[in-house]
Amino acid sequence: MTTRQKRVGEASRAATRRRLVDAAAQEFREGGYTATTITALARRGGVSVQTLYLAVGGKPALLRAVLEQALAPPDAAVGSTPGDGSDEGYRRQLRSDAAESHGGSDDPGARLRAIVHVYRLLAERAAPWWRLYRDAAASEPEIAADWAELHRRRRGTLAALLEDVPDGALRPGLGRDAAVDTLWAVASPETHDLLVDRLGYTPEGYEDWLVATLTAALLR
Repeated sequence: MTTRQKRVGEASRAATRRRLVDAAAQEFREGGYTATTITALARRGGVSVQTLYLAVGGKPALLRAVLEQALAPPDAAVGSTPGDGSDEGYRRQLRSDAAESHGGSDDPGARLRAIVHVYRLLAERAAPWWRLYRDAAASEPEIAADWAELHRRRRGTLAALLEDVPDGALRPGLGRDAAVDTLWAVASPETHDLLVDRLGYTPEGYEDWLVATLTAALLR
């Protein structure tokens, strides 16, 4: 196989995968995870069931891909999205976004507000798929295990973001691990669901609440 043929093949497989992920997002949004069949996913993606398995790996893998697509920052560079196989580039991208938001300020409060802003934008994109994961995890062990892993990775991402707030700015007696745990618990899918979906907070109101709550909990 020539280099050109290899590139064409890779591009074709990538296009098929993108089409299937987009199709899965539509199917899951309309019918939920459990009720959506592989046959329906393949039909909407315009491929055979066998091709779907070869291109993506099955329904759980498609759910993961849909969430990762939502979590990816808009216009993120290759290697800086959660689906690229490593969290390092993704976390670096989010930290860069936060730094751009606070404009290089040394003020811990400004840095925390920037972290919250980045998280809020991410939560807006990911919230429908967080709910889908939570609901599917209640009855499917494979999804439950993946959901637990995603929570672990989310903590690591928030820990990386909080590195921009120095230890000396944290509330007296609050260690770094406890600070990360607090951020992880407060800036969570569950809290977003309670305030935005159940109580009707606007995205901006939710962000303001996060800033006020986390500033009181984390900073001197």
